[in-house]
Amino acid sequence: MSTAITRLARVSGLVASFLALLVVLSACFEASNAVSAPPVWKNQRTQLFSIDYMNNWNISTKDLYLGASSPQLEMLQGTLFTSVEDPVASLHVLYAARPNNTVSSRDLMLKFFLGSSQHPLQASSLSTITLNGERWYQGSIEKQVKQSDGSTLAAKETVLGINHSISTNKTELYFIIYQDATSSYAKTSHDYFERMVKSFRFSS
Repeated sequence: MSTAITRLARVSGLVASFLALLVVLSACFEASNAVSAPPVWKNQRTQLFSIDYMNNWNISTKDLYLGASSPQLEMLQGTLFTSVEDPVASLHVLYAARPNNTVSSRDLMLKFFLGSSQHPLQASSLSTITLNGERWYQGSIEKQVKQSDGSTLAAKETVLGINHSISTNKTELYFIIYQDATSSYAKTSHDYFERMVKSFRFSS
C-alpha cells in the first residue's frame, strides 16, 4: 500500500513539475512574440517652454558654456532631445536671461553658433521664421562632427534664435538647435524636427 502511495506521489510531483514547466515556457513564448508599442508623440512641458517629441527619444539636461567667446553671457541652460536610433540626430533648446541690450540672439548666432568672433557671418545669411506668432532668426551650417571612435562625420545644423520679451524691462534669449548627418538631415527634418519646432511654445 505504501509503495502505491509513494508511486502516486511521485507521479503527481512529475505532473506538477511538467505543468509548471509548461507555464514557464508559455510565458517565455508570449514574451518573445510580444510586439512593443510603436513610438508616439508626447509633449514635454517645463516652466519655460513646451515642445512635442517622440517618446523613444532621450531627454537630458545639457547646458552650453560659451566662456571667452561671449564674456557678457557665459552660460546657456539647455534641454537636449536625442534620437536613440540615430545619436547624431538631436534637438537642443537653450535659454538665458538677457544681461543687457548689447547681447542679442542674432549676434550670438552670427558670432558663435554659425560663425565665430574672428569670422562672424553676415547678417544677410540669416532668414526669419514665425513660430506661434513670434519672429525667430534662422540659419544653417554644415560642419564635421567628431564621433566616439575618433572619426568625423559631415553634419548639418540649423539654429533658430529670438529675443523673447517678458515685460518692458525683461528679455530672455532662446535658441533651438537641431542637427543630423548631412546624408539623413532632410528625412529627419521631415519626420521629426519640423513638428518639434512648430510645436514649440513659451510657458510664460
